[in-house]
Amino acid sequence: MKNAPQDQLRAKLPTIQQIRRKHELTSRVVAVTANVDFSTEYLLEIGAFVEQGDALKVLHALSILTGEQYTLENVGGLCVATPKMQEEQNHRYS
Repeated sequence: MKNAPQDQLRAKLPTIQQIRRKHELTSRVVAVTANVDFSTEYLLEIGAFVEQGDALKVLHALSILTGEQYTLENVGGLCVATPKMQEEQNHRYS
């Protein structure tokens, strides 16, 4: 089964880990700058789901630290839990 063109484009986008390493930043520096737990930054790097707000904080921190703009649209490998997904999960476990 062929990937959609959008999937192919997303696969070519740099990941948070690639960006961080390119600019010789530590995960801890990114997490502190983003004001998120170190574990949250790590989860983003390994492709685990994180809250959208936390992902945006990390992307903003990378933008500040590197002088380049990073967004949900130009970074690959992100698994962002949307508010709707979180609401569904809360209903499932309540």
